[in-house]
Amino acid sequence: MPWFAQHGEAREGFGVFSKMIAERISLNVISFIILFSACIYAGLVEGGKEDFMIWTKPIGSLPNVEHYTCVMNLFIRMGILESAVAVIDQVPSSDRLPLWLAVIAACQWPNVALGKFTFEQVLHRILGWGI
Repeated sequence: MPWFAQHGEAREGFGVFSKMIAERISLNVISFIILFSACIYAGLVEGGKEDFMIWTKPIGSLPNVEHYTCVMNLFIRMGILESAVAVIDQVPSSDRLPLWLAVIAACQWPNVALGKFTFEQVLHRILGWGI
């Protein structure tokens, strides 16, 4: 799967992934990070969202902050910043700061209003400052 992700051959990577599930091969954190990376390289937002939904169903583990970061990166690269912000609400509050900062970084030019909103969220939710 890493080769497919690095060379933008996401569909072939999905095939390998599907075979792993069908053969009940245990998936781990790295399996999904590689799959999300393939989605990012290929610009396959729907594929990434579907894979994330598969992960959140009980097949062995729950997503961790690295998985949420990959999904957010997928949304950010595709310009779907509102969806990236929506992912943050699914993350335990102790892990949210790096995710908010990633959204702020993505908002520099295309969406200043969302950047301002995100900055305010960091100040209020993470740092506990009143706005």
